[in-house]
Amino acid sequence: MSLKMSKQATIELLNSNAAKYRKTHSRKAKGGLLKQLMELTGYKSPKSIIRCFSRTRRRKRMEKRGRLPKLQSCDIALIKSIWLKSDQPCGKRLHPMLPTWLQAYSKRQEIDEVSQRRILSVSPATLDRVLRDCKVDDLHKANKQTISALKQSIPIIDTSRKIDVTGHLYADTVAHCGDSIRGNFVWTLTVTDDLTLWTLNRAIWNKCQDTT
Repeated sequence: MSLKMSKQATIELLNSNAAKYRKTHSRKAKGGLLKQLMELTGYKSPKSIIRCFSRTRRRKRMEKRGRLPKLQSCDIALIKSIWLKSDQPCGKRLHPMLPTWLQAYSKRQEIDEVSQRRILSVSPATLDRVLRDCKVDDLHKANKQTISALKQSIPIIDTSRKIDVTGHLYADTVAHCGDSIRGNFVWTLTVTDDLTLWTLNRAIWNKCQDTT
Protein backbone atom coordinates (compact mmCIF):
# COMPACT_ATOMS: atom_id res chain seq x y z
CA MET A 1 0.00 0.00 0.00
CA SER A 2 1.49 3.35 -1.05
CA LEU A 3 1.87 6.27 1.28
CA LYS A 4 0.41 9.69 0.55
CA MET A 5 3.61 11.52 -0.34
CA SER A 6 3.82 14.98 -1.82
CA LYS A 7 5.40 15.51 -5.21
CA GLN A 8 8.44 17.18 -3.71
CA ALA A 9 8.90 14.35 -1.18
CA THR A 10 8.65 11.78 -3.98
CA ILE A 11 11.32 13.59 -6.01
CA GLU A 12 13.65 13.79 -3.01
CA LEU A 13 13.15 10.09 -2.28
CA LEU A 14 13.95 9.08 -5.84
CA ASN A 15 16.97 11.38 -5.98
CA SER A 16 18.38 9.89 -2.80
CA ASN A 17 17.99 6.30 -4.11
CA ALA A 18 19.13 6.89 -7.71
CA ALA A 19 22.85 6.62 -6.90
CA LYS A 20 22.22 3.59 -4.68
CA TYR A 21 20.41 1.83 -7.54
CA ARG A 22 23.29 2.49 -9.96
CA LYS A 23 25.91 1.18 -7.53
CA THR A 24 23.94 -2.01 -6.86
CA HIS A 25 25.13 -4.85 -9.10
CA SER A 26 22.85 -7.62 -7.84
CA ARG A 27 19.72 -8.05 -9.90
CA LYS A 28 17.81 -9.31 -6.87
CA ALA A 29 18.85 -6.30 -4.78
CA LYS A 30 17.81 -3.93 -7.54
CA GLY A 31 14.42 -5.59 -7.81
CA GLY A 32 13.91 -5.34 -4.06
CA LEU A 33 14.80 -1.62 -4.09
CA LEU A 34 12.43 -0.95 -6.97
CA LYS A 35 9.62 -2.86 -5.23
CA GLN A 36 10.16 -0.88 -2.05
CA LEU A 37 10.07 2.43 -3.92
CA MET A 38 6.91 1.36 -5.76
CA GLU A 39 5.18 0.77 -2.43
CA LEU A 40 6.30 4.15 -1.09
CA THR A 41 5.66 6.33 -4.12
CA GLY A 42 2.66 4.61 -5.69
CA TYR A 43 4.31 3.96 -9.07
CA LYS A 44 2.78 0.95 -10.78
CA SER A 45 5.80 -0.32 -12.74
CA PRO A 46 9.56 -0.54 -12.12
CA LYS A 47 10.24 1.09 -15.51
CA SER A 48 8.59 4.29 -14.33
CA ILE A 49 11.01 4.53 -11.43
CA ILE A 50 14.00 3.69 -13.66
CA ARG A 51 12.98 6.52 -16.01
CA CYS A 52 12.89 8.88 -13.02
CA PHE A 53 16.39 7.69 -12.08
CA SER A 54 17.69 8.60 -15.54
CA ARG A 55 16.26 12.10 -15.20
CA THR A 56 18.05 12.69 -11.93
CA ARG A 57 21.46 11.87 -13.40
CA ARG A 58 23.45 15.05 -13.59
CA ARG A 59 25.06 15.61 -16.92
CA LYS A 60 28.26 17.54 -17.17
CA ARG A 61 27.64 20.88 -18.74
CA MET A 62 29.71 21.66 -21.74
CA GLU A 63 31.82 24.67 -21.05
CA LYS A 64 31.42 27.40 -23.59
CA ARG A 65 34.53 27.57 -25.67
CA GLY A 66 36.18 30.71 -26.90
CA ARG A 67 37.15 33.94 -25.31
CA LEU A 68 34.89 35.85 -22.97
CA PRO A 69 33.11 38.81 -24.59
CA LYS A 70 35.09 42.02 -24.26
CA LEU A 71 32.25 44.44 -24.95
CA GLN A 72 29.44 45.29 -22.58
CA SER A 73 25.94 46.43 -23.48
CA CYS A 74 26.84 50.12 -23.13
CA ASP A 75 29.81 49.63 -25.48
CA ILE A 76 27.66 47.91 -28.10
CA ALA A 77 25.04 50.69 -27.91
CA LEU A 78 27.75 53.31 -28.49
CA ILE A 79 29.19 51.37 -31.44
CA LYS A 80 25.75 51.09 -33.04
CA SER A 81 25.18 54.83 -32.62
CA ILE A 82 28.52 55.64 -34.27
CA TRP A 83 27.83 53.11 -37.03
CA LEU A 84 24.49 54.76 -37.88
CA LYS A 85 25.93 58.28 -37.80
CA SER A 86 28.83 57.28 -40.07
CA ASP A 87 26.54 55.94 -42.85
CA GLN A 88 26.69 52.28 -41.75
CA PRO A 89 30.18 51.23 -42.95
CA CYS A 90 31.53 47.68 -42.70
CA GLY A 91 33.79 46.63 -39.83
CA LYS A 92 37.01 47.23 -41.77
CA ARG A 93 35.99 50.79 -42.58
CA LEU A 94 34.52 51.52 -39.17
CA HIS A 95 37.57 50.31 -37.20
CA PRO A 96 39.96 53.17 -38.18
CA MET A 97 37.15 55.72 -37.76
CA LEU A 98 36.38 54.85 -34.13
CA PRO A 99 39.12 56.98 -32.46
CA THR A 100 37.90 60.13 -34.24
CA TRP A 101 34.25 59.42 -33.48
CA LEU A 102 34.91 58.60 -29.83
CA GLN A 103 36.83 61.84 -29.42
CA ALA A 104 33.90 63.77 -30.87
CA TYR A 105 31.39 61.90 -28.69
CA SER A 106 33.42 62.55 -25.54
CA LYS A 107 32.97 66.29 -26.07
CA ARG A 108 29.18 65.91 -26.01
CA GLN A 109 28.77 63.22 -23.36
CA GLU A 110 30.92 61.61 -20.71
CA ILE A 111 32.39 58.29 -21.85
CA ASP A 112 34.27 56.01 -19.49
CA GLU A 113 37.93 55.59 -20.39
CA VAL A 114 37.70 51.86 -19.73
CA SER A 115 34.79 51.65 -22.18
CA GLN A 116 36.80 53.54 -24.80
CA ARG A 117 39.73 51.14 -24.41
CA ARG A 118 37.40 48.16 -24.80
CA ILE A 119 35.89 49.58 -27.99
CA LEU A 120 39.27 50.46 -29.51
CA SER A 121 40.69 47.01 -28.73
CA VAL A 122 38.15 45.03 -30.78
CA SER A 123 38.90 43.81 -34.28
CA PRO A 124 36.97 44.63 -37.48
CA ALA A 125 35.55 41.09 -37.46
CA THR A 126 34.16 41.65 -33.95
CA LEU A 127 32.54 44.89 -35.09
CA ASP A 128 30.81 43.00 -37.92
CA ARG A 129 29.53 40.39 -35.46
CA VAL A 130 28.24 43.09 -33.08
CA LEU A 131 26.44 44.91 -35.90
CA ARG A 132 25.10 41.75 -37.54
CA ASP A 133 21.64 42.13 -35.96
CA CYS A 134 21.36 45.72 -37.22
CA LYS A 135 22.00 44.83 -40.82
CA VAL A 136 19.29 43.54 -43.13
CA ASP A 137 19.94 39.95 -44.24
CA ASP A 138 17.61 40.01 -47.22
CA LEU A 139 17.74 43.37 -48.96
CA HIS A 140 15.28 42.26 -51.64
CA LYS A 141 12.68 41.50 -48.97
CA ALA A 142 13.39 44.74 -47.12
CA ASN A 143 13.05 46.87 -50.29
CA LYS A 144 9.83 45.06 -51.14
CA GLN A 145 8.30 45.82 -47.76
CA THR A 146 9.47 49.45 -47.92
CA ILE A 147 7.97 50.00 -51.37
CA SER A 148 4.68 48.42 -50.28
CA ALA A 149 4.51 50.69 -47.22
CA LEU A 150 5.28 53.77 -49.33
CA LYS A 151 2.50 52.95 -51.81
CA GLN A 152 0.00 52.89 -48.97
CA SER A 153 1.20 56.13 -47.36
CA ILE A 154 1.83 58.34 -50.44
CA PRO A 155 -1.24 59.55 -52.35
CA ILE A 156 -1.38 59.21 -56.13
CA ILE A 157 -0.29 62.42 -57.88
CA ASP A 158 -2.78 63.82 -60.37
CA THR A 159 -0.85 64.89 -63.46
CA SER A 160 -3.66 67.22 -64.56
CA ARG A 161 -3.29 69.51 -61.54
CA LYS A 162 -1.88 73.01 -62.00
CA ILE A 163 1.26 73.79 -59.99
CA ASP A 164 2.20 77.45 -59.80
CA VAL A 165 4.75 77.42 -56.94
CA THR A 166 8.10 75.73 -56.55
CA GLY A 167 8.76 73.06 -53.98
CA HIS A 168 6.86 70.12 -55.47
CA LEU A 169 9.67 67.63 -56.01
CA TYR A 170 10.15 64.27 -57.67
CA ALA A 171 12.99 62.08 -56.41
CA ASP A 172 14.47 58.87 -57.76
CA THR A 173 17.59 56.79 -57.20
CA VAL A 174 19.88 54.76 -59.46
CA ALA A 175 22.01 51.96 -58.02
CA HIS A 176 25.64 51.56 -59.15
CA CYS A 177 26.05 48.02 -57.85
CA GLY A 178 26.57 45.71 -60.80
CA ASP A 179 24.77 42.38 -60.54
CA SER A 180 24.10 42.38 -56.77
CA ILE A 181 22.55 44.92 -54.40
CA ARG A 182 23.99 43.38 -51.24
CA GLY A 183 26.04 45.63 -48.99
CA ASN A 184 26.70 49.35 -49.32
CA PHE A 185 27.54 51.03 -52.60
CA VAL A 186 27.03 54.37 -54.34
CA TRP A 187 23.56 55.48 -55.40
CA THR A 188 22.70 58.51 -57.53
CA LEU A 189 19.87 60.57 -56.07
CA THR A 190 18.04 62.74 -58.62
CA VAL A 191 15.60 65.42 -57.43
CA THR A 192 13.53 67.45 -59.91
CA ASP A 193 11.25 70.41 -59.24
CA ASP A 194 7.86 69.94 -60.89
CA LEU A 195 7.38 73.59 -61.87
CA THR A 196 10.83 74.71 -63.02
CA LEU A 197 12.17 71.23 -63.93
CA TRP A 198 15.37 72.16 -62.11
CA THR A 199 17.31 68.97 -61.43
CA LEU A 200 19.99 68.17 -58.89
CA ASN A 201 22.08 65.00 -58.71
CA ARG A 202 23.93 63.80 -55.63
CA ALA A 203 25.91 60.65 -54.84
CA ILE A 204 24.89 58.85 -51.63
CA TRP A 205 26.41 55.78 -49.98
CA ASN A 206 23.12 54.00 -49.26
CA LYS A 207 19.39 54.66 -49.19
CA CYS A 208 18.92 55.00 -45.44
CA GLN A 209 16.81 57.88 -44.12
CA ASP A 210 19.67 59.92 -42.68
CA THR A 211 21.74 59.76 -45.88
CA THR A 212 18.84 60.60 -48.19
